[in-house]
Amino acid sequence: MTFISRRNFLRAISITSAYTLTGERLFAATRGGSGKGTVIERIECFYIKKTGGSSKKISGLRIVARDGADGFYIDPAGGRLGQCFESQYTQPLREVLAGQDSADITALWLKMHESGIHHRLHAAADVALWDLHGRREGKNVSSLIGEKKRDKVKRYESTACNLTVDEYVEQAEKVKARGLQGFKLHPYIPKLQNMSSSGKIANPIEKRPWKTGDPIGFPEQDLDVIHEVHNVLGADVVQMLDNYHTYTLEQSIRVGRVLDSLNYGWMESPMPEGDDRINDYKTLRDTVKTQICAPEINHGDHFSRLRWLKGGAIDINRTDVNFGGFTSCLLILRACEEAGIPLDLHAVTNRHYQHALYPVSDARTMPWIEFMCWIPPVAEDFSCVVEGAWVEKSTPWFKSTIGYPTDSDGYVHFNYNRPGLGNEVNGEWVLQNRELLDI
Repeated sequence: MTFISRRNFLRAISITSAYTLTGERLFAATRGGSGKGTVIERIECFYIKKTGGSSKKISGLRIVARDGADGFYIDPAGGRLGQCFESQYTQPLREVLAGQDSADITALWLKMHESGIHHRLHAAADVALWDLHGRREGKNVSSLIGEKKRDKVKRYESTACNLTVDEYVEQAEKVKARGLQGFKLHPYIPKLQNMSSSGKIANPIEKRPWKTGDPIGFPEQDLDVIHEVHNVLGADVVQMLDNYHTYTLEQSIRVGRVLDSLNYGWMESPMPEGDDRINDYKTLRDTVKTQICAPEINHGDHFSRLRWLKGGAIDINRTDVNFGGFTSCLLILRACEEAGIPLDLHAVTNRHYQHALYPVSDARTMPWIEFMCWIPPVAEDFSCVVEGAWVEKSTPWFKSTIGYPTDSDGYVHFNYNRPGLGNEVNGEWVLQNRELLDI
């Protein structure tokens, strides 16, 4: 097994000067200088047409080293990475990576960051490099980044948004009946799609359309849902609220004080995010007792998350693999460990790429793993791909998937035996069925 260079890791961290991270636990990953065979020879961008007659495509990126080892990133949502392809953003990526040592992942991650590579491409390339490294070693990445600390984690489920009150209550009842320990509400959020099974956009959304940049929320209606759900769950299930940036500071404080009285687990991203909002979040945190979890979609990789941490704006950090890739998630995990605060990972459609962090973290730093109530059970092991409420039931591009068996006490048990990062890619199938792009 190879290891990360202390110099490169600390260089990545020290740019922010947020926290001093020391100890051998930080450095179990990769280092450069493994030989000529690890030099990056090709970076390939491609599409895969979805099954079932869908006209939509899945986007993918493959990195190939001189020794033939390769790593993949496959984006089930497809569109966002595909937009990078269509916008010709890939040439700068090739200029940064071509001829470099694929084993020196953190140094390449830093080069991509400093070169201003589009964050979607940055994340995809970083994931592909980790996948390449794990596949070359014949090991899962989780075993290459640190010692195993646990084999299970508490599961919480998140609701869809813009439902009727009865639908929220129904989802809460199902979670409680299954013995799960956490439940997160996504209430009335006008900028997100209608997910009500009634086919109608739930009131009050239809009355007040959302405009870009406008923190327009419905705190009174949200509170109705909060109270009804709490009547079902009581103190038996930890409850969280994520209203997805729709409140003003005044609304956030008003709702936060109600959450205080209900002993809520956390309040997530209540106001618009951006570094210019750090002071508002700090004011909220200083005013209410409920823990504040953010930032979810603030642009930037782990550096932006460290600024929020250093600014005293949050009690729980939040990120996902789309913001700087797996390396960024690993860096912010280590910073949270050092700062003594929890980290929550966003349950995005490519979430399997970030789940290698759970076995090497402890229950204090990463106490929960998120799933979505509205995703059918067939999707839980990501043998299918989820887009909104639509499910792709056949994924031949994966040879095998991680799987997330959940016990009667609400714990997800890990199964990380596959080489590489995330689900095991069926490389032979992908190479035979992809549409290789000349970009």
